[in-house]
Amino acid sequence: MTKPKKEWLLTPEVARKSLENFVVRARRVEAHSLVKSGEVDRLAEQTITASIDSATNVATVRLNCRPEDEEIFESLAARIRPCIIGDPVNVRKSASSLKLLAKEALTVEQDNALNDIINWYDSHIEGRNPIFGFEEIESLNDPTKTVSAPDVTLGMGWLYTDLVHANPNSNNNVAVEFPYNSRYQNGVVLISHLALKITKLLELIREIDSKHSLGMREGVWVDQVCAGNGPLDLHNAKIYIGQPLYDVSADTQSSSIEGLEPLTAMCLSQLRNPHRKASLICLDTSGNVVAHFPGIYQWTDGVVTVNLDYIAHLSFFPADSPRIPVSSLPEGSLGAFAIVPFEDRSAETEDIIAAISSSASTRLELVANNGVLVIPLKKASSASEPTIPAQEKSIASI
Repeated sequence: MTKPKKEWLLTPEVARKSLENFVVRARRVEAHSLVKSGEVDRLAEQTITASIDSATNVATVRLNCRPEDEEIFESLAARIRPCIIGDPVNVRKSASSLKLLAKEALTVEQDNALNDIINWYDSHIEGRNPIFGFEEIESLNDPTKTVSAPDVTLGMGWLYTDLVHANPNSNNNVAVEFPYNSRYQNGVVLISHLALKITKLLELIREIDSKHSLGMREGVWVDQVCAGNGPLDLHNAKIYIGQPLYDVSADTQSSSIEGLEPLTAMCLSQLRNPHRKASLICLDTSGNVVAHFPGIYQWTDGVVTVNLDYIAHLSFFPADSPRIPVSSLPEGSLGAFAIVPFEDRSAETEDIIAAISSSASTRLELVANNGVLVIPLKKASSASEPTIPAQEKSIASI
């Protein structure tokens, strides 16, 4: 029995919006591996091989158009399913929208192709008329009775009963009387035919829009519709770290959350190497922090070398180090410091030196297994006191 076909009240604005939504969805179908490879052309054909036992007259039927991977085919069905519901990307609505917008720009061949898509949809999706035929089996509830269903209903039964919903539309209830394999096999045929209709309609829209602009929004042909394979690189992303959050709403801004700090390359290095964490801290006369530079340190041959935020290397030569680059140090001195910039980071290194020079006091904190080692950076009290000899790329010494 054919149901009355659904009609939409289309205006140019509604039609244009319908096409925009359909193009984005149809491009996902077009990009599917089974469509790109042309496999759906084969799967759309219900090829049957039959043999009959001469002694019993029992026939064995083999349906040959089954995909090799059911999971991959399910993903195609998931991409297609929105195109057969009411809105906003329905196949019939989109085809009618194209006819409305294109009008006299349509060639006879294009108009006939659109009518074929609409008529196929009305007959098989709205009307549930079979594509190839129907199946009949004994009722599961009453062996004395038989039940029958067209292939479209069985295919819809697989789509809505097995794949999408646990409680299908009443139009599909008869499908549960049939084995899963029957529902799936007919689902393969139905979905493959829909894939061909959707991609054909997309081809017509693309062809007409390229020659006679349909006025769709910019981006419908180029917006990303598939994620691709492998890891995802989010370029220019900002990540913040802090305590776990338990109350975050959709409009929460990172700037409004107390205790968050940007995750930088140096923060990430410190998280990976907490036992080598270093901090250069500048204080004012009241002991308030006026500048802070995170770092990672290593202790080699009696010298502590600190990577300051990938801007500069700060080297600390303890007074008893055999590598001390000064012949003599002021009495009671802990040692000597030198700062050397990374390549192309001289200007930022100058900022670090300026912060040290303008602060009331500066200290270097090194995290160790037994606690935190604090080393004060004491500036020379007069120019006559020993300083570190000039080194290549050195900016200053303290």
